[in-house]
Amino acid sequence: MLLFQMSYNSLNPCPEDIYFPVTLTFIDGSGVWDNIWFQGSFDNWEVSYQGILTENTWTIELELLEGEYSWGVFQSLDAEYDAEDGDTWITPNAPNPTFIIDTSGEITGDTSYELIAFPVEFQITDGTQSLDSVYVRLGSSDFSYPNW
Repeated sequence: MLLFQMSYNSLNPCPEDIYFPVTLTFIDGSGVWDNIWFQGSFDNWEVSYQGILTENTWTIELELLEGEYSWGVFQSLDAEYDAEDGDTWITPNAPNPTFIIDTSGEITGDTSYELIAFPVEFQITDGTQSLDSVYVRLGSSDFSYPNW
């Protein structure tokens, strides 16, 4: 004897797993990042998805079950992702952006992350007139940029 679970107020059997569409977005306010990849708890942080770029906005589209998920993006130095290539994590990871999909497919939380960048101008005055090249190293404490 076969038993089917029936959906509320319907004569049709309920599907076992209902997947909902989710779009994750990384907005690059600096315009300097390329080859962006997404990772998340939706695949136990083991699978990476290459983002699609449209005017400084990187996106991926996924189909996910109801639940709570964390995610983030990184830049890969390789044209094809290779975990050994010296990736640079861009979104905060303490904590990662998080979102929840409820039983009706409604999404709450952070499915978008915007990297806000401001131009900075440096002026170096060489009173000795002896410098022939200058290097500036920058760092960030909020994980938005790697130490340059």
